[in-house]
Amino acid sequence: MSEAPPYVATEAHIPGFEQSSYSLDLRFDQPHLSWHAGVEEAITIRSISEYESSGAIPKGFFDLPYIKSLKIIELAPGLAQFLPTYAPIAENKPIAVDIIDYHEIIKFLTSALPRCTATQKEIVKVMIERAQIITHKVDYICCPVENIKYDHS
Repeated sequence: MSEAPPYVATEAHIPGFEQSSYSLDLRFDQPHLSWHAGVEEAITIRSISEYESSGAIPKGFFDLPYIKSLKIIELAPGLAQFLPTYAPIAENKPIAVDIIDYHEIIKFLTSALPRCTATQKEIVKVMIERAQIITHKVDYICCPVENIKYDHS
């Protein structure tokens, strides 16, 4: 069986950033979504098991009784699985701060679907679903962290 052909798309414009684009590479075991704005930055798509194996969260984190009442703020969450898993069970709406425009990511990934193999489509659909959760079930702030106004009262 031959390897599925790669799908690499570029030049999906990011409003507010000159000469910026996304690229998607689904050739390998670890799909790769990148954002290019002068320097390439990977957009993470880590699973909960990767969070657990790295020690970022303990196994069974979402089953702990007090977890639902936490106020979670995540800087640059990417398309990792943590916030999309936490947001639906949270009593307090989590906050995500990122310079990446998740609405643009959804458009870009949706445009990639027709050129993907069946296996690749499943991966891309997961990415789209995660981005949709961030834009609809999370207080999403699209700006650099240093631009956020803090109220210390």
